[in-house]
Order: sequence, then C-alpha cells, then structure tokens
Amino acid sequence: MNSAPDQPNLPVLIYIMGTARSGSTILEILLASGKDAIGAGELSELIRDGFIEDRRCSCGELTSKCELWRGVKERVGLADYELENLNRQHRRIDWHLGLARQMLGGINRHEMAVYNDTNQRIIGAIGEMTGCDFVIDSSKYAGRALALGQACPLRVYVICLTRSPAGLMAAFQKPNRGEQLPKSPLKTLFYYLVVSSLLRLAGRQLRNQIMYLRYEELIKDPIGALTRIEKFCGMELTVAKKNIARQLPFDVGHIVTGNRIRKMGQVSFAAESSDPSLTSTSQRAIASLMGAWKSILRF
Repeated sequence: MNSAPDQPNLPVLIYIMGTARSGSTILEILLASGKDAIGAGELSELIRDGFIEDRRCSCGELTSKCELWRGVKERVGLADYELENLNRQHRRIDWHLGLARQMLGGINRHEMAVYNDTNQRIIGAIGEMTGCDFVIDSSKYAGRALALGQACPLRVYVICLTRSPAGLMAAFQKPNRGEQLPKSPLKTLFYYLVVSSLLRLAGRQLRNQIMYLRYEELIKDPIGALTRIEKFCGMELTVAKKNIARQLPFDVGHIVTGNRIRKMGQVSFAAESSDPSLTSTSQRAIASLMGAWKSILRF
C-alpha cells in the first residue's frame, strides 16, 4: 500500500472487495449506518450508470435529479463530453483485467494520474456534500482495490468479503431481475476460479490494509463481524449493532449501482445460521471443485 500522506480534507474510503453475489450491498448498508458514514454504492459504475445513463438512485430520484449526485457532479466539474472517455478508463483499470494491466505495466502514468485525480475529486465531493468521514464503495473489483490502495492519495481500508462455494452457487442460480443474469454451474466455476484468484492476488499486494470477512460470519454473528470491522478501520458501528439487536430496519441511502435490495428504501437484517442446500448433483460437484480451489488459494 502506498504510504502517501493522509489528506485531512478527504474522507476515509472503505472498499468492499469480493465476487458478485457475495453480500456486498447488505454489508455496505450496515456500514453506512455507522457514525459519519455514507454508502456510495459501486463507484466504479457511477460515471456510466449515474452520469451517462442517468439511472435511478435508491432514493427514488434519477441521478441527475438526486441532490447528492447532482451536487457531486457539479463539485467535481465533470463535463458531459469527457464522461465516455473517463468511463472507458475506469473500466480498463477497475475491472477484472485491470489488475493484470496494473501489475504488468499496461497502464501509463498519465492514465493513472487522471484516474487518481477523478476518484479523489469524486470521493472528496461526496464527503463535502454529506459531511461524512467515511465513504463506503462496494465496487468489489480487485483491480479497483489495488489502484485506489496503491496510488490514490486516500486512506483506504479494504474488506474482502468471501462466500462459501455452496452459497455462491445457490446465489448465482437466482435471477436478479435484470441486474445480473443467472449463471450455469460451469460458468459459475469458471467465474470463481478467475475472480477468486484475482482477489487473492490483490490481497497479497494490499497486505496490512485488508481484512477478510466471510459472508457466513456476517449473517451468523453480525455484531461480532461489525466489531472486527470497527477495530480494523476505526468506524463506529454502534447504531448498526443496536438496529440488529432490536431488529430495526436500515435506510438504504443513495446507491446508484448494486444489488436490487438497494431499491427497497429500507432493509431489515436478521442473523441466520442455515447454509443453502444444492439440489442437483452437478451443482454439488462443482461447488466441491470451487471449495478445493479456495483451499489451494488459502482464501
């Protein structure tokens, strides 16, 4: 992790890294209830989904009408003509192959400087608009975690959220109502082999700025999991713990891109203990292969 000096006017970035269907949106909603914290959704997609396509924010307004995101765009000074280029640049750096490009020297200094400046201004503007000291980014991509962690002049804490192979297999079989298509067992296997390897590689580069959290730990012992996060990054999550203990709902906030639960306005969270049961022999066999790969990675 780059040891660039802290920027006192910039919020701390809490970055959730993991696979799709790992539970990142619910973790973000829990963390966003913390003191002086805001959940910003998947910021890797903000330029495309928010500023180019003008999708609806979880508050119910179009991004262009949402007070937060309209103000962020104005403060950052993003002109419409430069959005497509910035979006392509973010995809080259953030997305799965972006990790390899960074490590193999495929991103030039100018491109990385523009990327860093854009992200610094966006995250800084979110802090200015909300007065929050912590911004949660649930983009999940390993490439983005590495880019922000090593080069961007921010204090970045990465939470790598992992999920059991059986849980991922079951989750990928469910339709996500236009957000993400279901994956066959074989596609799930290929996706897991590639993405889990990238996550592990990024984690080795980030070293002391990353903690690992299992989704199963979060849903079985959410208060214990939140206590670990408090110790890791200095957040105060008292409200989240009280809401869980009292079974009170959580406000979703301002999320442009993420799981469909972001559209619910409020989300209730209850601790669970049951693991999903896979119905077909092929699902169980492939989940077993995924588990073997997870053991090899020591993930």
